Amino acid sequence: MKLLMVVDKPLPVLRPTGMGTVASSLSKELASRGVEVHLFARGPREASQRISNNFHINTVASFGKTNFPVISKAVSISKKQRFDIFHTHSSSTAPLTFLMKGFGLPIVHHMHGGTRARVDGLGSPLRWLKFYSMFLLDDAIISVSNATKREIVTTFPISRSKIHVVHNGVDTSIFKPEVPDDKLKQRLGLAKFENIILSIGMLQERKGQEFVIRSIPHVLRERQNVCYVNVGGAYSQLYVNKITSLVENLGLSNHVRFFSNLPTDELVKLINLADVCVHPATREAFGLVVVEQMACGKPLVVSEAPAMYEIIEDKVNGFVVDVENPQVFSSAILNLLSNPKQARQIGLQALHKVREKFTWAKAAEKLLLLYHRLGEKS
Repeated sequence: MKLLMVVDKPLPVLRPTGMGTVASSLSKELASRGVEVHLFARGPREASQRISNNFHINTVASFGKTNFPVISKAVSISKKQRFDIFHTHSSSTAPLTFLMKGFGLPIVHHMHGGTRARVDGLGSPLRWLKFYSMFLLDDAIISVSNATKREIVTTFPISRSKIHVVHNGVDTSIFKPEVPDDKLKQRLGLAKFENIILSIGMLQERKGQEFVIRSIPHVLRERQNVCYVNVGGAYSQLYVNKITSLVENLGLSNHVRFFSNLPTDELVKLINLADVCVHPATREAFGLVVVEQMACGKPLVVSEAPAMYEIIEDKVNGFVVDVENPQVFSSAILNLLSNPKQARQIGLQALHKVREKFTWAKAAEKLLLLYHRLGEKS
């Protein structure tokens, strides 16, 4: 089987993005199962790289509105060998999708985010029509969670049978429990803190870092030597200004640290340094960083975003709380900080849940079954 997979995002080796991580991880896993994968992604320049006999990566500097750079290269490759499946992770690849449909390829469209938010606001009828047109072309839609599937079917007149839930996974050979690295703790200026509360996410409104910040004064009343750390670049400068002012107004400058994207090996070490991980996002299609932290055996406190309930079983492998209530949020954090034995047990349950349900191998197996069914119909 030959697969053309496309993602209009950089791959994680260049810059960490959820979509890029999913596309590259699935490509690698599918290639190991005998699928010949040609992955197209955004990169600093046009380049081609053969990773293995079955895995080829092609990058272009920009997909452009017409997708011409990708179309040109994809057509060139398809002249030499016929693809069996076209799998896109990006709605911006609509021109290429139309072309591949014209070539008679089964179309698989991977939805990584909620559609309702994307079609709200100015110009929403046109955005709605764009998504709906894509969905009509698709032979199958992949949803990263049941919550996202529900959102799609309530926003568009699409049959539920067309949508297949394939949860994201995590590479447990990379994200795993490790002995805390005191040298990294020292280098990041965190050595003086007894406890670290960690979140991972771009600085933007929906990621909810402000709710952690508002909870910290309540935490400090009981545990003074605590630092809240967030890893993630600035997505919205307005939001950065908002939370920076909030930190200053609450007098928390000595207890809050923001780091932009760290190399993966350092990120894993930082996760292992954390006592409690939090994910306060108010809107989330899945929560890739949540399962990455769980894979390191860490206890988590997460928001009530619907997708979180598919990952976290409250009070079993984490806590699901109203993060917008500082008293409730801080109570859950303090519960874990004050009860290390319980925290370790919850972390172990989280690790078990990941290994049992959220691996790229399991995701690839589901995709392979779907590809074969689509191939039989075409």
